[in-house]
Amino acid sequence: MDYSLITKSKCTDEEDPTTRKPEYDRVSKLKAFDETRAGVKGLVDSGIKHVPRMFHHQFDNNSVSCGIQVSIPIIDLEQVKQNRTTREEIVGKVRNASKRWGFFQVLNHGIPMNVMEEMKDGARRFFEQDVESKSRFFSRDYTKRVVYNSNFDLYSAPAAKWRDTVVCSMAPDPPKPEELPAVFRDIMLEYSKQVMNLGYLLFELLSEALGLNPDYLKDIDCAKGLVMLSHYYPICPQPELTLGSSKHADNGFLTILLQDNVGGLQLNFHQSLNALFFYFFHLLIIALRKSFLMAKPKPEYDRICELKAFDETKAGVKGLVDSGIKHVPRMFHYRPDKLDKNSSVSNGIHVSIPVIDLEGVKEDPGTLRNIVDKVRNASKSWGFFQVVNHGIPLSVLQDMKDGVVQFFEQDLAAKKKFFTRDYSTKNVAYNSNFDLYSSPAANWRDTLFCLMAPNPPMPHELPEVSRYLITYVKCFVLFMTKLQNSGYHPAESNNRNMIQKSPHHSGPT
Repeated sequence: MDYSLITKSKCTDEEDPTTRKPEYDRVSKLKAFDETRAGVKGLVDSGIKHVPRMFHHQFDNNSVSCGIQVSIPIIDLEQVKQNRTTREEIVGKVRNASKRWGFFQVLNHGIPMNVMEEMKDGARRFFEQDVESKSRFFSRDYTKRVVYNSNFDLYSAPAAKWRDTVVCSMAPDPPKPEELPAVFRDIMLEYSKQVMNLGYLLFELLSEALGLNPDYLKDIDCAKGLVMLSHYYPICPQPELTLGSSKHADNGFLTILLQDNVGGLQLNFHQSLNALFFYFFHLLIIALRKSFLMAKPKPEYDRICELKAFDETKAGVKGLVDSGIKHVPRMFHYRPDKLDKNSSVSNGIHVSIPVIDLEGVKEDPGTLRNIVDKVRNASKSWGFFQVVNHGIPLSVLQDMKDGVVQFFEQDLAAKKKFFTRDYSTKNVAYNSNFDLYSSPAANWRDTLFCLMAPNPPMPHELPEVSRYLITYVKCFVLFMTKLQNSGYHPAESNNRNMIQKSPHHSGPT
């Protein structure tokens, strides 16, 4: 069931292998080409008549149309959000298209025609500007948010592709507007926003097609990232020797492809059938990775279903305890070989973390120097320490702990109002295990997360039982100011986040 290979093919004849000379120094040719930073467009602009050997592809007899007429599914998304019956029909079409093809086209997807046209024009403007302007973005370091080059696998692929590429990583950590090329800055930002919205909708439909909650794939971060690749295929003097894109499977979860008016999309469908599909005006082609459809849980234990069922209760670990369970569900089990054998609990060694008294830190220079030394040593050796005489009133500390307990022990209906897995837009979030769907084993705990600075929530946005958080935060800020004035800077400490709490810990962090 190998149907998720996409190629952009311009190949019509087979190269004669006898024309290849044994003395050919491929690495030197690749290096010389790469150092120009001009890409394939630079070769065309130089007026070459023959395609350099580094671009010669071995011809695949199966990569042409076999004469069988087929049409990949076209799915109309109109009314998908307004009409439940229409949505169910669309979900069925998505399910069938994904199982049989792994590809489908969509129309009425919500991205305006002028936005798509301007995105194509913007990409073209980037590649057709002078080399000096493009070379500022030239790199092979893909940790950068904007990268321009020709062939990411130039030095490892059997043959280079006749194309140049600019890659923009737009989510979850987008570049600043000024980091994007000016020739397509505005449209890249707008098109990315539009594509993300379409992606959210597609993930909802795919989740429903699998019989899951509509937000399931989004909740496990499938929609978190967005990488925009713009390919440029210059006119080739010998197209029979090159391929726009060789056989491959995209490494992303979902590919949304916008073609220009040249077309040339080719896909591998049921191995023996290779159908060539040209551009459908104002349509997007959706490529779903086959691994998503083929992956099946082990029959003896369906972890995903257990996680999903637990998460949808919104009751957390406390809900399990309140239900009277006698055995811990398997999703919480840690493998014995993964437990830390070096913890003080397991090896019987008793240690005491440093205790630092902040009394007199602002009044006496000698005391300040002494405290700074203790902070430095504790930070280097431990990464954490305990403080006394920190300035936060005991009553505030106790109220804070009591308030946290009150939140978790209130009825489920009151807590559910704050349940979410959206940490990017919510200032207050309640759930169990932020990494529930990705960690090897779930932690036996529930969590309330409140983002209090620099943009604190309005008092009415906080849980009523915990609104004195504001008082606690004010005290904590004063304490941190006091601590920093003593010479301690958190960024300089080692392993400062490595704090292990007891299984019965309940309190703010």
